[in-house]
Amino acid sequence: MSILVIADHNNTRLSGDTLNTIAAARKISLKQNRVKIHVLVAGLGCKGVAEAMAKVPAVDRILLADLPAYAHQLPENLAPLIAQLSRGYSHVLAPANAHGKNVLPRVAALLDVDQISEIIKVNDADTFQRAIYSGQAIATVQSCAPIKVMTIHTASFAPVACKGGRARIDHIGASCNTGLSRVIADAPTATEIEAKAQLRLLDHGTGLRAKGTRPVVRLHRRPTTLSSECYSNPTYQRLHLQSG
Repeated sequence: MSILVIADHNNTRLSGDTLNTIAAARKISLKQNRVKIHVLVAGLGCKGVAEAMAKVPAVDRILLADLPAYAHQLPENLAPLIAQLSRGYSHVLAPANAHGKNVLPRVAALLDVDQISEIIKVNDADTFQRAIYSGQAIATVQSCAPIKVMTIHTASFAPVACKGGRARIDHIGASCNTGLSRVIADAPTATEIEAKAQLRLLDHGTGLRAKGTRPVVRLHRRPTTLSSECYSNPTYQRLHLQSG
């Protein structure tokens, strides 16, 4: 059976996390005699995203759901669509970002299967590794679910190339508007912009420190006054950088 990847995008631009997720899908594919990888692009006016995805060599087919019900990719509308499509796949993958974490738990619930969160390594088609206890330990998880629903820790997989592919694009006419939620506004507020400007990189976290992985970086809001202890911290002195 093939693998389904849920594309993360804003209707005009593809998120780079999707390319990392496809890299994880490809590793699973190699463990299953190179099964095909399909990508779902759901949104409104997102044909350009589908065309960009079609150029990814690792992808064999694009499922394009370009309908008003998916304009803002609300999980209440998107999850039923994914659950319906998933019955023809062995794995359903999405990046472990806000979008993936919002949608896939609902998909897993609708399919009545467990979800495996933030995998960092593919051991086999049904066996994966994920970090636990804030990265202090690595758990090996084996799933016997008929459909494996998983979010991918994207930093653990190098992105695939995005040129040279010729995947076909198939349009999906199924529209699911549950009416459970709606978007009133979609724009950053002045408070959010100011909060981002006040972030400072103070110290490294103690997260994933396995060989070959990047250390996790912890971001803290800038305090109005800094104690002498903070100033004397050599990590702070070395890494007091303003976040962009």
